[in-house]
Amino acid sequence: METIIDNAYEFLWNRLKYQTEAGLTGGQHRAYSGKTTELFVDNIITLFKSRYPALDIEVRDDRDKIKVMGKDGKTYTQESVDRHVYINGKLELIIECKTYLDKCYLQRATDDARLVRKGVPHPIQAWVISLENGLSDMAYNFFMYQDDEIYVNECFFLTNGKRSSAAPLYKNNNYQSRLNKEKIQKLIESFDHFFRTYQ
Repeated sequence: METIIDNAYEFLWNRLKYQTEAGLTGGQHRAYSGKTTELFVDNIITLFKSRYPALDIEVRDDRDKIKVMGKDGKTYTQESVDRHVYINGKLELIIECKTYLDKCYLQRATDDARLVRKGVPHPIQAWVISLENGLSDMAYNFFMYQDDEIYVNECFFLTNGKRSSAAPLYKNNNYQSRLNKEKIQKLIESFDHFFRTYQ
């Protein structure tokens, strides 16, 4: 487990270090940041494939559309989130990946998870993994616990403090003081617990 934790931490550290030093433009920063959490999740799942070789673990991106039928049984929509994790051929975990999570993004993630769950004939887990936290406590509690039914099971934030547009992670080496290895460890332990249940 320590190897996976160290690898995940170093992966994020190196991505943010490159972003800090590469002299990217504003648009390039947005594009690079948008891929960081997705690639981070892909890297973690690859490491767990080695840890649990007896499991057939497959990760698909948002092109993996889930058909959700309307009440009339005729109309439908097709929904997805950033990462769909299949174990032994069945969708078991969906993950929304964010650079930062604010009220609007959590609201959308909650609704996306609700719809995808509706299109899957068995219970699944839904997580949000975000580099930064841009939520108030009120917004977090409302969207995580607004209903008797839980649509998003877990939100993981990987840095200390709250997001500030004036002090992004890639400026002035902010990532060095804010990237939190203990939070990454908590995420890795959650992945381990998740995969272990299918052993």
